[in-house]
Amino acid sequence: MDAQATIPPALRAAAEALGASLERSEPVAAFREAKARLDADEQARGMLKYLAEADADLRRRQAEGTLTRADIDRVRATQQEAWSNPVIAGFAEAQQTAIGYLPEINELISELLGWDFAAMAAAPSTC
Repeated sequence: MDAQATIPPALRAAAEALGASLERSEPVAAFREAKARLDADEQARGMLKYLAEADADLRRRQAEGTLTRADIDRVRATQQEAWSNPVIAGFAEAQQTAIGYLPEINELISELLGWDFAAMAAAPSTC
């Protein structure tokens, strides 16, 4: 059965309106703009790719027991370089602001419903 077919049209319209409103909210709009700047900045993307590779190499070396102080220093230097890039820093800040905003939305929905919306909407946990 198609779950989308069971959603009443009025509820679908309200959900779409909420989504559109969230897209226009300052935190989400700022995140989208920061993401677009990051996507358009080849140097910043390259730095993040290099950082991810250095981090993966560090974890591999740690698991193998071959990790050296020089490996750690290299990753730390790479991290500092990446986070000092204004495009990357702006993206990280906008992302954290947007992430912090969403629980406020969940709380507001929960208040309107009278029950914990976020807990009910969360993926089921396994035992």
